[in-house]
Amino acid sequence: MKTTPFLTLIYSLIVILSGFMDYQNTDRYLAIFFEAPIGVIIFLSAIVMIKDKTYTYYISAIFSFFLIIYYGYYFASTTNFFPGLMTAISAYIFVMQFIKIFKNMGME
Repeated sequence: MKTTPFLTLIYSLIVILSGFMDYQNTDRYLAIFFEAPIGVIIFLSAIVMIKDKTYTYYISAIFSFFLIIYYGYYFASTTNFFPGLMTAISAYIFVMQFIKIFKNMGME
């Protein structure tokens, strides 16, 4: 069982849903125009990731890093619980992607 692609797939669905929920609750256009498309990109890369394509780990790591910055800024400005939780989850996915990249490169 490939853990990294499935966790990334679940993470991307959470990001997409949080973008739409954030837009409905706060009417922030940044959530729908930033969060949801990045979630879709991560979702598509997770689907391709199941076939062991190495470049998708890079794509997912880059966009996870963008989401760390986004959620971290949003958490610092509002101090709500959910952006802080998503910052931690995004950081975990980011680190997990880099561990997988290093394993694929032979740098264990």
